[in-house]
Amino acid sequence: MKSKVLVVDDSPINRKIIASSLTAKLSGIEIVEAADGYEALNILGEAEISVVLQDIMMPGMDGIATLEAIKARPELKNIPVIMVTALSEIELVEKALSLGALDYLTKPLTAEQIKITLPLKVKNALEFYEQKKQLLLFHQHMTDEMQLAESLQKSMIVEQGEWNGIKLWGRYIPCEDIGGDFFHCLPVGHRVWLIIADVWGHGIAAAMISTMLTVMFNAAVQQLETPGAVLESMNRMLLNVFQNSRYSVVSAFVACVDRKKVHYANAGHPYPVIYHRKEQHLYQLESPGLLLGVSEQAEYPTLEMGFGLGDRLLMYTDGIFDKGGPEGFAGWPLVYEYCRDHAGDFDEDLPGALDRMIDYFTKRQGHGFIDDAAVMLICRNA
Repeated sequence: MKSKVLVVDDSPINRKIIASSLTAKLSGIEIVEAADGYEALNILGEAEISVVLQDIMMPGMDGIATLEAIKARPELKNIPVIMVTALSEIELVEKALSLGALDYLTKPLTAEQIKITLPLKVKNALEFYEQKKQLLLFHQHMTDEMQLAESLQKSMIVEQGEWNGIKLWGRYIPCEDIGGDFFHCLPVGHRVWLIIADVWGHGIAAAMISTMLTVMFNAAVQQLETPGAVLESMNRMLLNVFQNSRYSVVSAFVACVDRKKVHYANAGHPYPVIYHRKEQHLYQLESPGLLLGVSEQAEYPTLEMGFGLGDRLLMYTDGIFDKGGPEGFAGWPLVYEYCRDHAGDFDEDLPGALDRMIDYFTKRQGHGFIDDAAVMLICRNA
């Protein structure tokens, strides 16, 4: 298909000179002519134009008004426009460039301009337009991919549920549309398995890995008995798939809740907070464990603690307290301190308490979360 170049000038002679110059030097183009801005806009509304070459001074709708109309229409605004003007109208050229014109030519056109400069400027404009179209197509493709990934990720994160006497509330706040933090809950027999994890990085790559980890976790808990064994299995699979790539580095906390206890193991993840309602005691579940995806020899011991009626377990990722400064892991106690200072807030309205805690840390950041953040709260109610 030929690229259409729209030549807009009230002088038929000028239009013919420009058309002859372009067709003599450029192959694969078709010249379309318009006598004024109104006719140009009508043509632009019907034909697929790749470049507009137009005079500034025209009766009726002049070149500046036509340019403004082109740039105001979303379907036309990316078409490159080259203005043609007299040397005495240089101020109008400045205005045209500020409005989005790509380039300009001064008239009367010299023989050199007609033979060399004019075709070269139009050729450059055509290449610019094709590159812009490709970029827009790529951007649309990426947007579609992001929306698909976001929908998939959201479908795999359950923010409220109840299984085997365990109620769950969760909140997921990606710093981009999608991210690498996630949490997941899966009942297996009389037990409820939980994972919260933080994949290195953000965006599509991190989201894909978090989705893969969810699948790994679901498979592992069907076959293995302890959280430590689940983490060891996931660590081996990550190293096998990514072979020490930076994208395989993951912090994770895995827990298994039965009728009396919570069994847990940690892979470099911020320490969860557990509250025993009967004794009114608050603990951090401090546990050793190397990040996933770092070493094949990493071990993840399984620990346990009582988990009775009314007890709560709060799990979170470091995005909740990370302000991008040097504090790093030193931010972990902030969540424990908040739970200690607001213990009464978690007695009744648990989802409300979760939202108020997130609001507190959001305000503490001052500019919103700079990292993905996930928070999960479970409570035994039976």
